Amino acid sequence: MRRRAASRGIGRRTSIDKCANVAGQNPWVIGIVVAGVLTREPLAADDLAALKRLVAVLDRFLGRQLPCEPHSKWVQTACPGDPLRGALATLRVPAPPPTAVTLAATLLSAGAAAQRIRLNRTSALQIAITRSGLVPASDEFELVHAGVRYVARLAEHLTTGAVRVFYCRVGDWANVESVQRP
Repeated sequence: MRRRAASRGIGRRTSIDKCANVAGQNPWVIGIVVAGVLTREPLAADDLAALKRLVAVLDRFLGRQLPCEPHSKWVQTACPGDPLRGALATLRVPAPPPTAVTLAATLLSAGAAAQRIRLNRTSALQIAITRSGLVPASDEFELVHAGVRYVARLAEHLTTGAVRVFYCRVGDWANVESVQRP
């Protein structure tokens, strides 16, 4: 019967908690090995770039950022050396600054926030108002008169200032009428 390779460890039978990374911490840490003697020599630029890419891949894969800690945090050792220990804070590329917001985008956003009248191109009342050469001057509102529910909307002519209220019975959208302010 063949054993699975994962159960044998590396070179000898061992448990994951006794592997070479950090004894007693392996279930909670991910070890990244950078080859070389880095106690005095700085990390080569291409090695640092590869390390940054690896950290970015792990962050995306895990859906979160794990802390980047030196091996010496867990056990007494000179590993990874001062040059690499100093580079740990630079492993994550900072998020790009927010893109500059254009004047047009700022104006459109502020205009939407300040809008007091909601327009609805498919509304029977708004269609009747537009066909009459007027513009909506209020949101639609409901009222009950003599036991009948109505939907209405105030409208105004931009040149003459004439004011009318367009209305219909709720659900009877084909029969829009209006009254004009004297």
